[in-house]
Amino acid sequence: MRGGYFLVLLLLLAVLPYSTALDSGMCVNAAITSVSPASVDPNQDFIVGIEIDNCGDLAHMPSNISFQITRFSPDVSIKESLINDVGALGFANSKRFITYHMKMSQNPTPGEHFFEAKLIYGEGNVYQTKDYNFSVMVESSQPELVISGIKPTPEKITPNQDVIVTLKVQNDGKGDAKNVRIKLEGLDFEGVKEVYMGEIKADEELPARFVLKSGASGQDDFSIKVYYEFAGESEMIQFPSSLHVFSEPNRLYWIVPSAFLILILAFIYAIKVKARKEDGDE
Repeated sequence: MRGGYFLVLLLLLAVLPYSTALDSGMCVNAAITSVSPASVDPNQDFIVGIEIDNCGDLAHMPSNISFQITRFSPDVSIKESLINDVGALGFANSKRFITYHMKMSQNPTPGEHFFEAKLIYGEGNVYQTKDYNFSVMVESSQPELVISGIKPTPEKITPNQDVIVTLKVQNDGKGDAKNVRIKLEGLDFEGVKEVYMGEIKADEELPARFVLKSGASGQDDFSIKVYYEFAGESEMIQFPSSLHVFSEPNRLYWIVPSAFLILILAFIYAIKVKARKEDGDE
């Protein structure tokens, strides 16, 4: 029996400090007070501000407080140590502010980037843990190039004809596209089928002109390939397109009716000449 009482006493001694600490008014909270700027661009520095608040009473203030970021986006780099040792707060209801200086990568995924964090506080061997999460929003500043129009001149193309093909290239994105090149791949026309356009800024539309000579009649399917650079990276997108080359009218179709018309006119003329002679003889 003495062994049993002794075991119960040991359990009480082990649990009592925890119970005392948790029920004595010991309390610490953390709050994410700011993300500056609120919306982060690629390759931009930003700051996360955190407020640590001692919400307990004066008699039971924890001597050890730490805040740590446990999980974050791979597009984010954090300059400080992930674990911030806050130490002891000076008095009840006191606050302390900590900051993390971060930087977004050059080509992050647009949208929300989530963080997980942990607040640990207590004294001696007794600690409490509170979990937190927050996020930062990344706006997409990438270019978005589209072909907004294609126009051949003349509009009705016939075989072996000089043609000017004009493409309208529009940037619907928020970033500038640099070193833009347009290539017509698979088009069975003669001529230079690649044009260098340079930079196309956000919300800008520029024309790309190709001076070509058409090929055989029929539908000519091809790809419009757009090459550009953004944030030091080379990109390529392509768009399917087609041009129709109309057959030239057969010249025999014109020769027969023309010859028939000439014969009719000659016959009428011969009748008139004969009539004049007869009138003269009388």
